[in-house]
Amino acid sequence: MKTYTTILALVASFISLLSFSQGEYLIQIDPATGSYNKIGAAIAGIRWVYPNVKCYDETHGSYIFQGGDPDPDHLYSIDVTNGSIISNPFFSITGSTVRELKYDNTNDLLYGLYWDGAQFFLASVNPTNGLHTQIGTNPISGLGSTLQGVTAFDENHHRYFALESNQIFSIDAITGALISSPIMSLTADEHLLHFYYNTALDTLNGLIHNSLTQIYTLISINTTTGVITRIGSGTTFGNGDGTSTIDQLNQQYFYNYTTGGTATYLATMDIATGNLVSNNSIPISNGSNIHSISYDNIKNNLYGIQWENDSVSSITTINNPDEVIIYPVPTFDNIIIESSSVLGDITIVDYIGQVALQTKSDKKREQIDISNLASGVYILETQRKRYKIIRN
Repeated sequence: MKTYTTILALVASFISLLSFSQGEYLIQIDPATGSYNKIGAAIAGIRWVYPNVKCYDETHGSYIFQGGDPDPDHLYSIDVTNGSIISNPFFSITGSTVRELKYDNTNDLLYGLYWDGAQFFLASVNPTNGLHTQIGTNPISGLGSTLQGVTAFDENHHRYFALESNQIFSIDAITGALISSPIMSLTADEHLLHFYYNTALDTLNGLIHNSLTQIYTLISINTTTGVITRIGSGTTFGNGDGTSTIDQLNQQYFYNYTTGGTATYLATMDIATGNLVSNNSIPISNGSNIHSISYDNIKNNLYGIQWENDSVSSITTINNPDEVIIYPVPTFDNIIIESSSVLGDITIVDYIGQVALQTKSDKKREQIDISNLASGVYILETQRKRYKIIRN
């Protein structure tokens, strides 16, 4: 059964509506088997989690992310021992925003990229009250609107890393100044999915995907020159997409992904050799997904956030010309738009108001590939109405 998100115009309607209940759960995953346990009940007050605004605080054992209902407008800190809410202050989703959160466990500070409406600055964030403090007065030169949602924090040297296209921006976390911004030595078919700073080895490790061969390869990155070193010959997962994290205690790289269907997997790779240790199916229900994983190197546990679709009823007819149905939400790759009238112009806008995708349809049903968009919340505009979609 498909997962639907139904968005209704505020007019009288005589249709059979989609009804559903859904929730976000904190979970602990066993990497050896792919099995998981929910920690506590569904997190109260959440239907949406902003994929790019999340991190893990090992110092206090808390999962930090932006979420809310109906909009992801609060900054949640969740206790991983019982799944309870530690704090959830208001956190703006419009105008001046902070995204790409990373926790510095050495200095017990939360960092993020602050967008003032025109440019990015590094900022520290107070997870208790949701307020941020800009670090330095100069914007991060060259870092723009195509930021890809790939960031890391180096606790050894207090540096914040951000990726845009194939360019890595290294930022001094004390002054906010740009240290370097080399372009990585990737081929035209290669794409860097994620990277994490390996404090134990004092290097930046990442995972690249070759769209031609469908091979995923672990790499280490020289943050000064942009030169990458491939670790091993790589492996094939299928044409999937997902999230990742690093286990520094056992030097393993975890990749949680879906191949576009209902199946979700957890791949474990050895950082020293790049070899695949295991690739386990995660038994989630149809229509649900796991959109974030983080490893706690103090507790030696793997945690994640699971979006669960608890119950779904089917749609029988669509008679209202003002109704548009969009599914699945969230998605890794394709979204489907359905209406009882021709869709016409379709525009997808990112969180800072820039057009990310634009097309036109003379059909009542259209499938759109958004796999090339960065993870995040977007606004889809069609038939003079706006709808929220999430690219995981």
